[in-house]
Amino acid sequence: MLWEIILEWSGPLCFLSMQLSLLHTSVYQIAMTGNEKKISSIPFLALLTNSSLWAMYGLLSNETPVFVPNAIGTTVGLVCVLLYHFYSLERTPTLYYIISASIITFCFGCGYFGHHEIIGSFGVCAAVFLMGSPLSTLSEVIATKSTKTMPSFTTSLTTWLNCFSWSLYGIILAHDFNVYIPNLLGLILASIQIFLYAIYGFETIESNDDDSDIELNGHTVSNRIVDNSYLKVATTPNDTEGQAIRTSFPKYN
Repeated sequence: MLWEIILEWSGPLCFLSMQLSLLHTSVYQIAMTGNEKKISSIPFLALLTNSSLWAMYGLLSNETPVFVPNAIGTTVGLVCVLLYHFYSLERTPTLYYIISASIITFCFGCGYFGHHEIIGSFGVCAAVFLMGSPLSTLSEVIATKSTKTMPSFTTSLTTWLNCFSWSLYGIILAHDFNVYIPNLLGLILASIQIFLYAIYGFETIESNDDDSDIELNGHTVSNRIVDNSYLKVATTPNDTEGQAIRTSFPKYN
């Protein structure tokens, strides 16, 4: 039936949309700005870990609808983690890398010895963690009354749609609590994220306190970032056009 086909494919498509949203965040808010908004690396590591586990599970259990989107998610997650590592001014604690690598390695060993159910159990936990990972900066969001440290509203929305579609699939078609339980929990976590956006509003990448003009010895100095270099525009009271000086050194180490 048509509705069964829709339910079967809506989950993978929503998951791919969620991946694209995180990739967009890693490129435009991490790599291009140096992570000015101080977004946590946890959502990207969670995507890499979750997708790796479910890609293994899908491959070993010969379930193509599970393997394909998660194989793509593993690649996207790795790209996001690398972009964060090399371009973000916020450093990822080494412990986070160790935990992620340990879980993936352990599950790979379980798969090698044929213990698929262990990978599935870890995958369920990883899925819930992934859905709630944007809340890793919850305390800062509440303290500052700002959502700027969360990845993006699009990520939260696609997370909600992903959990909703997989919950329906698990309840109506698969009748598998391993599918709908973690996604129902993820749906609650994604709803909290959207609720935070409703309370505190949206932060855009253009919002940057470092771009404000300052007065220095009778000159107005404006800092702008262009092509990963600092662009300084200095104007005097008699100079209406200003003089632009582009530094030759890159912004990021």
